[in-house]
Amino acid sequence: MGVHTEKLTNVSLEELSEHIDKLTDPAAVPIPENGYKREKLPPVRGGRYRAKKILLPLRTRLYNGMGGWTITRDGEIYFVEDVKREYDRARTLCYIERRAQLQPECDWRAELSLPLRSAIYQRQEQSKWVLVKTGVGFA
Repeated sequence: MGVHTEKLTNVSLEELSEHIDKLTDPAAVPIPENGYKREKLPPVRGGRYRAKKILLPLRTRLYNGMGGWTITRDGEIYFVEDVKREYDRARTLCYIERRAQLQPECDWRAELSLPLRSAIYQRQEQSKWVLVKTGVGFA
């Protein structure tokens, strides 16, 4: 059912290792064909005179608990941290940025959903996650 299998016979260990590397390479993951339209959204501006773009620091912890972070790639969920993981052990946005650098053509977003506020940041340049939407949360 859509799974490609190859029969490998008389293959050296080196060839097998290269084959496995190709299958597990994050850059080789196909872009989903879900009809998602990629677009660069306008930033929410803040600061004095609302002139500055608001950026999400790469050291931001992608925790989950009563609300938290979801990372999407081209409109599909790419990463959600385990709810049981302690805050200090939660992965950072830098972890996602390293993967996003392998697929810069994709539309990467970090979505924060909390009881009293929500926000969406879009990766618009290398290591630049820009605030593009704010909301009132889910409560």
